[in-house]
Amino acid sequence: MKKITTLYQCKSVGPKNNGLMTECNFQFAFETGFSPHCPLCGEALEIKPSENSVSKLMQQGLREERLNK
Repeated sequence: MKKITTLYQCKSVGPKNNGLMTECNFQFAFETGFSPHCPLCGEALEIKPSENSVSKLMQQGLREERLNK
């Protein structure tokens, strides 16, 4: 059985980890169902939206269709 995963990304800014990190761009696909925290700086991770979601592809197709009329 394939596990469902969601891509999470850390969006914290400013110094973290006692000033050793200036920014954190950690991202990882965790199993769906819980809200993980960044293993590098400890901040709560946010869901990173997919670049090509179904709604974005449909919106792009609608724009192209309207331009071609």
